[in-house]
Amino acid sequence: MNDKILLKINENPELKKDKLFCQNLAAAFHTFYIEGENFEIQLIRIIGKSKLDEKLILMPKQIEMLNNIKKEKYCVLSAPTSFGKSFIVLEYLKRLEEKQRLIVYVVHTKSLCDEVLNNFNKYFSEDYNIIDDFVYYDESLFNIVVIISDGKNLFDFNKDIDILIVDECYNLDKSHSNDRFLTIYRAYKLLMNNAKRIILLGPFINELKGSEAEKYKLFKTNYSPVTALIYEGEALTFDNPSNEFIDKIKKNENTIGFINSKSTIYSEMNNLYIGNDLTDLYYDPFIQWMENYFPDFWLLPKLMKKGIAVYHSAFPKYINLYNLKKFNDGIFRGLLTTSAILEGVNTSAKNIVVYSTTNNNSSLTPFQFYNLCGRAGRLNREIVGYIYNYGDGYVEQYNKRCLPLYIGDNPQNAEDKFDEDIMDDESVTIKEVVKNKLAIIGIDFEKWYDEYKYYFGSCRTLLNLIDVYLKFREKFKLAMTGELLNKNKTSLNKNSLVDYIYSNFIKLTDYKYIPHSKYSVDIVLKVLLMSRNNGVDFNLKNICYESQIYKKINEFETVEEKNQYIVEIMRTGYEYIPYKLFYVSTILNQFIKYDSYFEDKEKSYYENLYFNRINIYLKNDEDNLLLQIMNNKGLIPPLISKVLDYIKGNGINVNEMSKKDLMALIKNIIFNKIELDESEKINLQNIKL
Repeated sequence: MNDKILLKINENPELKKDKLFCQNLAAAFHTFYIEGENFEIQLIRIIGKSKLDEKLILMPKQIEMLNNIKKEKYCVLSAPTSFGKSFIVLEYLKRLEEKQRLIVYVVHTKSLCDEVLNNFNKYFSEDYNIIDDFVYYDESLFNIVVIISDGKNLFDFNKDIDILIVDECYNLDKSHSNDRFLTIYRAYKLLMNNAKRIILLGPFINELKGSEAEKYKLFKTNYSPVTALIYEGEALTFDNPSNEFIDKIKKNENTIGFINSKSTIYSEMNNLYIGNDLTDLYYDPFIQWMENYFPDFWLLPKLMKKGIAVYHSAFPKYINLYNLKKFNDGIFRGLLTTSAILEGVNTSAKNIVVYSTTNNNSSLTPFQFYNLCGRAGRLNREIVGYIYNYGDGYVEQYNKRCLPLYIGDNPQNAEDKFDEDIMDDESVTIKEVVKNKLAIIGIDFEKWYDEYKYYFGSCRTLLNLIDVYLKFREKFKLAMTGELLNKNKTSLNKNSLVDYIYSNFIKLTDYKYIPHSKYSVDIVLKVLLMSRNNGVDFNLKNICYESQIYKKINEFETVEEKNQYIVEIMRTGYEYIPYKLFYVSTILNQFIKYDSYFEDKEKSYYENLYFNRINIYLKNDEDNLLLQIMNNKGLIPPLISKVLDYIKGNGINVNEMSKKDLMALIKNIIFNKIELDESEKINLQNIKL
């Protein structure tokens, strides 16, 4: 009924532009907090005044949901994206009579983790120790932990949880989580078993199924202050999504282009740049800095000048934050994006053009497609959003908007997954193969696996790591005595050792924490590890022109390939070096430490030359936590370098500082101690310090 009303109103341009009317409409639909001044709103304000923010008013349906959460020990809250489920939960926590020793909020993506952390810091920082890792848990304080569902540090913690909140709870479904399911399922199981109260959040859930469903109470609503129309198949006007996307942009309509492929997006960037007569519309010092910082062939700054942003999980955060803000502010008209937008990205548009829904034989689940549709339409701007779907058909499912949620079921019995996986001869389980091959190294499976199993995600991943290692160790021992790794035939060349282990072990494992790329990034790895300020203060343009990377890039014929390669460099520089390399290096270190194939003096030699070097860089260096904080916040490299230079130049000891104290130090330096150029000022406008 609501959708029909909204569609009818949408036919009247003057009515839908009336802000007060839209506010009252939202109030009538009981779906969203509003602002404004009239008699009706004054009454609602008395009843629904928010404890989080006095300017915000909870509508009756939101208050009803809030009261339901209070009554139930285990509950599921189902509502559309625009309803404000997370806001209701924060409101519930704010209204608790007593502070809780431990609240855990689980999300599925890094971007959503950052968003939730910002909200908790905004509303709860005075009363709680707000952290994103259990290692910062303080038993003397009241703690709120925001974590990603497959983060390894979930499993290092075994405390009673007062309240567990799981956002986007459809990730409990194997069909949605795919290869992450095993790790995610174990995480949820551990947390749920330790939780006194559980709140699950998700959209369009109409029933609960599974072995533990009976103990949960479902509260659901499909009300929303906006609605969406979906066009697909014969209803589409253009033959391809690219023309649809450009058509909407030329009409000056804010439009999101969704591509369910992280590689295809580079071809579309090229199509948008060379295939249309879009003029340059915008230019500021931040885009100018990007042009100077990145290689000339990179298309993104060129597209940004034309009012088209790209949001890609492989881009550094400062680029994504800038592009998202310019799009939300209406300065950029188009936003080209991947699945990164599905969770944790606060944006919407009048139009969504879906280029594709299938990637590597895996299609968007109905939950994911509904989340995408939730971006269509903007309260007070566009009552009706439009979705142009050039992928698989979803309109019939979308019109029903009801899906089951499975709680407690484990379709593949995750705890016994090793025993169920059978080899080709159907006689030996993978578990037995893994045990036998670990025994060759000298590792007792039962003792060792329990500690390290969460690094792998699946038994096949572990088996692959072992197989690669057993082949690698022979080559490695020979190389250590050969000319390749020896410097002047007297000592090992440390740079060559880093390259060698990366190229001959880490890269070959195809490990999920390392980029799945046909391009070698060993040169980038070396440059970053050896550069000053731990790999932050470097200029990608100079790295490309002054190293073999430029020669590598020139081997590619198309600009799409060149753009994809430069993004691989960015992934290595801004994500995989600080956070990902450590995991595989840890496993390699474990293998060598147990392996009698190497003599003890050799193990000590390798430990000092390679593993200690990596560990010092990743774990013990005084800049490392600072780098993590500043990278996570989205500061650009020149600004990070200024902060690090100030700290070192003034002899400030940061080794014993807490994360909270480090954040305060960073803010003080940025706003009071150093001079900022225009690009850095713009960078700071896009982030939350």
